[in-house]
Amino acid sequence: MIVALVQFQRSFSCRPMQHIEDFIREFEKSSSFIEVQTSGSTGAPKRMFVEKSRMINSAKRTLSVLGLQPGSVALVCLPTQYIAGKMMIVRALVGGMRIESVSPQANPLLGFDESRLSEQTLLAITPHQLTEILNNEESRRVLEKLSHVIVGGGAIPESVEQIAMSLPESVKIFATYGMTETLSHVALRRINGIQRQLEFTPLYGVTLSTDAENCLILTDDLTSPNPLITNDIVEILPNGNFRVLGRRDNVIISGGVKLQIEAIENQLSDSLPVKLLLTYVNDAHFGQALTMLYEGEVSVEALRQSCVNVVSRYEVPKHFFQVDQLPLTETGKPARGKAHELAESLLQII
Repeated sequence: MIVALVQFQRSFSCRPMQHIEDFIREFEKSSSFIEVQTSGSTGAPKRMFVEKSRMINSAKRTLSVLGLQPGSVALVCLPTQYIAGKMMIVRALVGGMRIESVSPQANPLLGFDESRLSEQTLLAITPHQLTEILNNEESRRVLEKLSHVIVGGGAIPESVEQIAMSLPESVKIFATYGMTETLSHVALRRINGIQRQLEFTPLYGVTLSTDAENCLILTDDLTSPNPLITNDIVEILPNGNFRVLGRRDNVIISGGVKLQIEAIENQLSDSLPVKLLLTYVNDAHFGQALTMLYEGEVSVEALRQSCVNVVSRYEVPKHFFQVDQLPLTETGKPARGKAHELAESLLQII
């Protein structure tokens, strides 16, 4: 039974939200497994079952690495249908942390009562939420009073990292690397303070290797019974850390040239005055044609010229489509499958 594995300690300053209560009840049942679903960034979300004992192992490791003590606060603002929200609850239960819940929203710290914080407070958010928090003076002040912030679910824009660099050393902000299959993160990268890193450091117990296509292979006995071959193309450095270069399934071949969509997208996002997402459409001449979806009132010609100034001529999108809203998943990741479908449909009406 799960309760035999660890002595849970529930602590709340007020009654938590219903989705948190429902998850706690489910987690404390005698079943050894619990259902989770992927975020659906490359297609429809997938259901899977994971062992509660491995979730507990993951939680203990995070608590140890971050140095979080019983009585600290777990500030939960992520939906519990996904692994990131679930693992925040498990960490709180395992570590004797007090759960403070905030409705999942773009800026969870806006209007937040600072009296609910403690000397040690852990917050888990997405890159989009971090952007919204840092762009608001009130919520940014609250963020500066936290001790630990972990950011997952996608890449953090370089422009946002530049802002985060100016935050006090006392708030430790980490980009995380992980996925549903790894039960949240298995590597961290400090993005602020004098310990700021440009590459991810794997947590203890995690072994790295790559396959013939330089896709990362993770071996982690604490959270997975078998090695996990990811779709992430990486560079493993001599010191054992690694950099993520992009995803294998986000590589297209356009006119015989291999293009890494995410790498180009990151370059353009930091330089262009619009919110954008890159995808592709099928093309009789090029095979696959790089395509930009964007929000904002900017002419296509101005965007094209800006792209020419930033990336090589092969990396300039062939098509530009203005949209009311970029296709994102519920956790704020680019919905790559939906973006491709949208681009194909827009191509048909021009």
